[in-house]
Amino acid sequence: MRKDVGQTGRHIGRGRPDLVDAVGVLTVIAFVAVPWAVIRLLFRIPPGRVALECALIVYLIAVLYAVTMPLMQGLLHDWVRFRGFVNLVPFATVTELLRRESPAQAIRQIIGNVVMLIPLGVLLPVLWTRFRAVSRVAVAGLTVSVGIEAIQLGLWFAKLGSHSIDVDDLILNTVGACLGYALWLAAWRLSQESPLQVKAEN
Repeated sequence: MRKDVGQTGRHIGRGRPDLVDAVGVLTVIAFVAVPWAVIRLLFRIPPGRVALECALIVYLIAVLYAVTMPLMQGLLHDWVRFRGFVNLVPFATVTELLRRESPAQAIRQIIGNVVMLIPLGVLLPVLWTRFRAVSRVAVAGLTVSVGIEAIQLGLWFAKLGSHSIDVDDLILNTVGACLGYALWLAAWRLSQESPLQVKAEN
């Protein structure tokens, strides 16, 4: 479970104004999303599609921030302990959380891992027809989750934070992506076409 990120983030809130972090994230988003939008509009891509592409960019930057910056900032304040944890047994960590933590805290951590990739599961089939199959969305969700683990592992090797390799994270993230796909599919079936009237690419 990506537990240390949340704990470190709470400490950071006490030592550094959230406004500074928000400005930093917004700056990155502006330097990435705005040029992308301008270029796509110059190529006469429909504005609705460009808006969704920018939403995907903003979402991915937010996920990257959530899994990296708290650990790196925590290092500066000696809040992060350099330790590793490996779990390759499915649902072992989930079971341990439910046994040791308070039910509310355990459920919050589990739901957090699921919810994190729901937007990905919604946006991919809206933007690209090739992702209009749950198997492909599941693979995409798993790939993103593995990427998150790889980034955190790199930070750990660079002594920028603790790290856990947990198969439960991969499972819960992938379930979240599939739930996002289910939400898109339900909306698509209700409308019999793309919910946002955006022409998807292959």
